[in-house]
Amino acid sequence: GAAFLSSLPGELIKPFISLFLLLLGIYILIRFLFLNPESSQQKQTLSLKKRFIYPLGLLAGFFDSIGGGGWGPINTPILLSQKGATPRKVIGTVDTSEFAVTTSATLGFVLFLGLDQFNWLWVAAFVIGGVLAAPLAAWLVQVIPSLILGVLAGGFIILTNFRTLLIAGQVETSILYTIYAVLIIGWLIAIFFSIKKNTRFRHYRKSYAEQR
Repeated sequence: GAAFLSSLPGELIKPFISLFLLLLGIYILIRFLFLNPESSQQKQTLSLKKRFIYPLGLLAGFFDSIGGGGWGPINTPILLSQKGATPRKVIGTVDTSEFAVTTSATLGFVLFLGLDQFNWLWVAAFVIGGVLAAPLAAWLVQVIPSLILGVLAGGFIILTNFRTLLIAGQVETSILYTIYAVLIIGWLIAIFFSIKKNTRFRHYRKSYAEQR
């Protein structure tokens, strides 16, 4: 991916990938919003075949380099769309494996573009911010219920990829903000209903346990 980017702008393919991920984000949000809370509590095994997971890693690693980020945005929604996938396991797995991918991409950029293409002040700022925020994010993934986490992830995928499509389509700023505001309001409503459903389910389980 780094070698390819050195000779071809990665912006050419990003809208097509964003459209695909946008559709996946919509599917993920709807799936976790209307998923039965009881079924989310059951242990399910996510079984992925090698002929699926290896090409997925290859594709995500490639676009991670040419687009400045694609490992998480591509792998996370695709894995979350699989039956038996739980948000915390998918997010943890993708984030853990990203270290090796980032190292490989960095070496590729150093080899094909040279060190003078790096803004080291930005690199330091990103590293410091990421190191401070990552543990908090990992803790939130652990404590947030799967149904709510799925809705959060799906909505975030929709927002980020819709933004890419709007920018690629050169939509006017005022229209862009209006569309974005509508999407955020819809996302917040979905989060509210997800929290409400999860709370109602937990109260039901508690009452049922007390009756027994």
